Amino acid sequence: TIGEVTSKSAAEKAGLKAKDVILFVNDLEISNSESLPNTLAGFKAGDTIKLVVEREGKRLELTAILDKRPSELVPKK
Repeated sequence: TIGEVTSKSAAEKAGLKAKDVILFVNDLEISNSESLPNTLAGFKAGDTIKLVVEREGKRLELTAILDKRPSELVPKK
């Protein structure tokens, strides 16, 4: 379940909202909270992914273009 959506983030641009439940990423089932980051790790910034989410009992298909992960935003020394 999405706790909050950061303003101007890839999630907000894709249409995700707080309390959405992500069920699938590119047809890969998201079965628990650990599987989402593991699945997203297989993609890179700029990739377009298809999300199937449940919102208020209805399934929706959304498309997201991934941003850089916070760890990729830190300047390297």
